[in-house]
Amino acid sequence: QVAAMNQTDKLFPLIKALTPPEKRYFTLFSKRHQGDGKRNKYRILFEIINSLPAYDEAEIKARLKKRRLRGNLPSLKAELYRQILRSMREYRSEKSVSVILQDMLEDLHFLREKGLYEQCRQMIDRAEKMARDNEEYWALVRLYDIERQLAYDTTASDLRNTIAVVNQKKSGVLNTLLNLYRIQKLYDSVFVHIRINPHNLHDKTEEELSALLEHPLLSSPERARSFGAKTYFYNAHLQYNQLTGKLDKAFEYHEKLLAYWENHPHRIRKEPQRYMKALSNCAGLCLRMKKFATFEKTLQKIDRVPVRSFDDEAERFQNAAHLRLLYLINTGTFTTNTDLLRH
Repeated sequence: QVAAMNQTDKLFPLIKALTPPEKRYFTLFSKRHQGDGKRNKYRILFEIINSLPAYDEAEIKARLKKRRLRGNLPSLKAELYRQILRSMREYRSEKSVSVILQDMLEDLHFLREKGLYEQCRQMIDRAEKMARDNEEYWALVRLYDIERQLAYDTTASDLRNTIAVVNQKKSGVLNTLLNLYRIQKLYDSVFVHIRINPHNLHDKTEEELSALLEHPLLSSPERARSFGAKTYFYNAHLQYNQLTGKLDKAFEYHEKLLAYWENHPHRIRKEPQRYMKALSNCAGLCLRMKKFATFEKTLQKIDRVPVRSFDDEAERFQNAAHLRLLYLINTGTFTTNTDLLRH
């Protein structure tokens, strides 16, 4: 009975957490993999569990019996759990650049082993563009390792120049990663100070923070060489200014950070929760500074963020609901602001 409960704890919440598009994808996936015309028992079990408002094992057994399906239910549930995860790996691979690149790297190893060098080169070109467009730097490092090996395999007449070009590209990527790491480390130092002393800023702490912000890498956003590095740059400055009471300066950096996000809409689609967090932090400062018009516009932006999953939707609801409540408390409009109360 305990084993059945453990399986139930895993399977029922998993099915209920799937979005409608994910459920449709699983149904198509299971039809493709049913094989030899046999009835797909785990797909039928999926449909039964999905239709239940709460887990009811007796009801599941009754429905399976009604459809004349026999078998060990714990084993069937375990197989369904594995197949859902398998289908979601496939589903995410069609949407996630990281997963697509990982698959391409594996394909390149296979093509190289088979001596299909021209196909390797064509795939390297496609993968390199995708990785650069999406700042997947670790994938680029692995890609350039494969390109280097390919140069040796083909014993090209211009081997020296080819290797030099590949090493130069790899060196550039590693420098970008190092730049990201260094700016992230500076941001972490600022954040740790704030986390430890969120309300009690001592002179020594302010001096230490000021010294961090004077680091050459935090002197200009141009010193940050990637999207991630620039967001750490802006966050370090806005948090320092907010903590030290320089609210106008903090608001300026909030606006710059949001503008930077909005100039890269593909990053918003890729990381909606990070963008929502930036919006929420800005909205919180707007309340503190009584910039209510800007607050309302920022809240509208949160409502319009495209989400990809239940987790994204939950994050948006949590942020927006908390901010609306703070707005009502700050303005004292519990009875008059019906739009916010309805949300």
